[in-house]
Amino acid sequence: MRENPAWRGTLAVVLAFALMAAAGCSGGGRDFTVPKTVCGTPVEPSSLSPLLPPEGKKLTEDGHALPTTDTGCTVDVDGYSAVTFGKSSTNQRFDPVRVLEGVRQEHVQPMRHLPVQGSGAIADSAAMVTVECEVDKKQYLVLRFEFGDNDTHYPSEVEERRRAIRRFVENVARNAVQEKRCSR
Repeated sequence: MRENPAWRGTLAVVLAFALMAAAGCSGGGRDFTVPKTVCGTPVEPSSLSPLLPPEGKKLTEDGHALPTTDTGCTVDVDGYSAVTFGKSSTNQRFDPVRVLEGVRQEHVQPMRHLPVQGSGAIADSAAMVTVECEVDKKQYLVLRFEFGDNDTHYPSEVEERRRAIRRFVENVARNAVQEKRCSR
Protein backbone atom coordinates (compact mmCIF):
# COMPACT_ATOMS: atom_id res chain seq x y z
CA MET A 1 0.00 0.00 0.00
CA ARG A 2 1.30 3.44 -0.95
CA GLU A 3 1.42 6.29 1.45
CA ASN A 4 -0.09 9.56 0.16
CA PRO A 5 0.43 12.27 2.72
CA ALA A 6 -2.23 14.99 2.81
CA TRP A 7 0.28 17.71 1.93
CA ARG A 8 0.84 16.22 -1.54
CA GLY A 9 -2.83 16.59 -2.39
CA THR A 10 -2.90 20.12 -1.01
CA LEU A 11 0.25 21.01 -2.96
CA ALA A 12 -1.29 19.68 -6.18
CA VAL A 13 -4.43 21.78 -5.68
CA VAL A 14 -2.41 24.94 -4.86
CA LEU A 15 -0.21 24.47 -7.94
CA ALA A 16 -3.22 23.91 -10.16
CA PHE A 17 -4.84 27.15 -8.94
CA ALA A 18 -1.58 29.06 -9.37
CA LEU A 19 -1.21 27.86 -12.96
CA MET A 20 -4.81 28.75 -13.79
CA ALA A 21 -4.39 32.20 -12.25
CA ALA A 22 -1.17 32.82 -14.19
CA ALA A 23 -2.76 31.72 -17.44
CA GLY A 24 -5.86 33.82 -16.85
CA CYS A 25 -4.22 37.18 -16.21
CA SER A 26 -1.38 39.01 -17.85
CA GLY A 27 0.23 40.15 -14.61
CA GLY A 28 1.26 43.50 -16.10
CA GLY A 29 3.03 44.20 -19.34
CA ARG A 30 1.85 46.42 -22.14
CA ASP A 31 -1.71 46.42 -23.38
CA PHE A 32 -0.79 48.92 -26.12
CA THR A 33 1.10 48.72 -29.39
CA VAL A 34 4.24 50.80 -29.78
CA PRO A 35 3.48 53.23 -32.64
CA LYS A 36 5.28 53.38 -35.97
CA THR A 37 4.95 57.19 -36.15
CA VAL A 38 5.42 60.04 -33.68
CA CYS A 39 3.99 63.43 -34.67
CA GLY A 40 3.52 62.05 -38.15
CA THR A 41 7.22 61.14 -38.47
CA PRO A 42 7.95 57.45 -39.04
CA VAL A 43 9.87 55.77 -36.21
CA GLU A 44 11.21 52.31 -35.67
CA PRO A 45 9.08 50.92 -32.81
CA SER A 46 12.15 49.16 -31.40
CA SER A 47 13.84 52.57 -30.94
CA LEU A 48 10.84 54.03 -29.10
CA SER A 49 9.94 51.01 -26.98
CA PRO A 50 12.72 51.31 -24.33
CA LEU A 51 11.65 54.91 -23.59
CA LEU A 52 8.10 53.85 -22.71
CA PRO A 53 6.95 52.38 -19.39
CA PRO A 54 7.26 48.59 -19.28
CA GLU A 55 3.60 48.35 -18.23
CA GLY A 56 0.53 50.25 -19.30
CA LYS A 57 -2.94 50.00 -20.72
CA LYS A 58 -3.32 52.94 -23.10
CA LEU A 59 -0.88 54.88 -25.26
CA THR A 60 -2.09 58.19 -26.67
CA GLU A 61 -0.46 60.81 -28.87
CA ASP A 62 -1.59 64.33 -28.15
CA GLY A 63 -0.72 66.85 -30.84
CA HIS A 64 -0.25 70.41 -29.69
CA ALA A 65 1.02 73.71 -30.93
CA LEU A 66 4.10 75.23 -29.34
CA PRO A 67 5.01 78.89 -29.98
CA THR A 68 7.96 78.12 -32.29
CA THR A 69 7.01 74.64 -33.45
CA ASP A 70 5.53 73.54 -36.74
CA THR A 71 4.59 70.21 -35.19
CA GLY A 72 4.57 69.02 -31.63
CA CYS A 73 3.15 66.14 -29.70
CA THR A 74 3.36 64.17 -26.51
CA VAL A 75 3.25 60.39 -26.29
CA ASP A 76 1.48 59.43 -23.05
CA VAL A 77 1.04 56.04 -21.43
CA ASP A 78 -1.80 56.02 -18.90
CA GLY A 79 -1.30 59.76 -18.33
CA TYR A 80 2.49 59.48 -18.00
CA SER A 81 4.26 61.83 -20.42
CA ALA A 82 6.86 59.49 -21.95
CA VAL A 83 8.07 61.48 -24.98
CA THR A 84 7.52 65.08 -26.02
CA PHE A 85 8.65 65.89 -29.55
CA GLY A 86 8.79 69.19 -31.39
CA LYS A 87 9.75 69.74 -35.02
CA SER A 88 10.18 73.17 -36.59
CA SER A 89 11.74 74.91 -39.56
CA THR A 90 13.64 78.14 -39.00
CA ASN A 91 16.26 80.47 -40.43
CA GLN A 92 18.01 80.65 -37.07
CA ARG A 93 20.81 78.19 -36.42
CA PHE A 94 20.58 76.90 -32.85
CA ASP A 95 23.45 75.35 -30.93
CA PRO A 96 21.80 72.31 -29.31
CA VAL A 97 24.34 72.15 -26.46
CA ARG A 98 23.72 75.77 -25.49
CA VAL A 99 19.96 75.42 -25.75
CA LEU A 100 19.83 72.33 -23.51
CA GLU A 101 22.23 73.91 -21.02
CA GLY A 102 20.05 77.04 -21.08
CA VAL A 103 16.98 75.09 -20.02
CA ARG A 104 18.95 73.46 -17.21
CA GLN A 105 19.15 69.93 -18.52
CA GLU A 106 21.57 67.65 -16.70
CA HIS A 107 24.83 66.33 -18.16
CA VAL A 108 24.55 67.88 -21.62
CA GLN A 109 26.95 66.49 -24.19
CA PRO A 110 27.27 67.00 -27.93
CA MET A 111 26.03 64.16 -30.12
CA ARG A 112 28.75 63.14 -32.52
CA HIS A 113 28.45 61.09 -35.71
CA LEU A 114 24.81 61.87 -36.43
CA PRO A 115 23.24 60.13 -39.43
CA VAL A 116 22.22 63.58 -40.76
CA GLN A 117 24.17 66.75 -41.59
CA GLY A 118 23.78 68.85 -38.47
CA SER A 119 24.56 69.12 -34.82
CA GLY A 120 22.98 67.58 -31.78
CA ALA A 121 23.09 67.39 -28.02
CA ILE A 122 21.92 64.84 -25.50
CA ALA A 123 21.15 65.14 -21.80
CA ASP A 124 19.83 62.73 -19.20
CA SER A 125 16.22 63.33 -20.23
CA ALA A 126 16.32 65.50 -23.36
CA ALA A 127 17.92 65.88 -26.77
CA MET A 128 18.01 68.34 -29.63
CA VAL A 129 19.18 68.18 -33.23
CA THR A 130 19.61 71.06 -35.69
CA VAL A 131 19.85 69.93 -39.30
CA GLU A 132 20.77 71.94 -42.36
CA CYS A 133 17.57 71.53 -44.31
CA GLU A 134 16.29 74.08 -46.77
CA VAL A 135 12.52 73.77 -46.96
CA ASP A 136 10.00 76.53 -47.66
CA LYS A 137 12.71 79.23 -47.54
CA LYS A 138 13.82 78.07 -44.10
CA GLN A 139 17.43 76.98 -43.59
CA TYR A 140 17.24 74.61 -40.63
CA LEU A 141 15.11 71.82 -39.26
CA VAL A 142 15.10 71.73 -35.46
CA LEU A 143 14.06 68.60 -33.56
CA ARG A 144 13.50 68.82 -29.80
CA PHE A 145 12.83 65.92 -27.46
CA GLU A 146 12.01 65.53 -23.79
CA PHE A 147 11.73 62.16 -22.14
CA GLY A 148 9.92 61.31 -18.95
CA ASP A 149 7.69 63.00 -16.47
CA ASN A 150 9.41 64.89 -13.63
CA ASP A 151 11.48 62.30 -11.78
CA THR A 152 10.26 59.17 -13.58
CA HIS A 153 12.17 58.07 -16.67
CA TYR A 154 12.57 54.90 -18.69
CA PRO A 155 14.94 53.18 -18.71
CA SER A 156 15.66 54.16 -15.09
CA GLU A 157 19.43 53.64 -15.37
CA VAL A 158 20.88 56.87 -16.83
CA GLU A 159 23.48 55.45 -19.23
CA GLU A 160 21.01 52.91 -20.59
CA ARG A 161 18.44 55.71 -21.02
CA ARG A 162 20.97 57.93 -22.83
CA ARG A 163 21.75 55.07 -25.26
CA ALA A 164 18.01 54.58 -25.87
CA ILE A 165 17.50 58.33 -26.35
CA ARG A 166 20.37 58.50 -28.86
CA ARG A 167 19.02 55.54 -30.85
CA PHE A 168 15.51 57.06 -30.97
CA VAL A 169 16.76 60.57 -31.84
CA GLU A 170 18.98 59.26 -34.65
CA ASN A 171 16.06 57.28 -36.04
CA VAL A 172 13.68 60.25 -35.91
CA ALA A 173 16.27 62.69 -37.33
CA ARG A 174 17.01 60.43 -40.30
CA ASN A 175 13.29 59.96 -41.00
CA ALA A 176 12.42 63.65 -40.49
CA VAL A 177 15.07 64.72 -43.01
CA GLN A 178 13.72 62.21 -45.53
CA GLU A 179 10.17 63.32 -44.79
CA LYS A 180 11.03 67.03 -45.32
CA ARG A 181 12.96 66.20 -48.49
CA CYS A 182 15.74 68.59 -47.51
CA SER A 183 17.47 70.17 -50.50
CA ARG A 184 20.80 70.04 -48.64
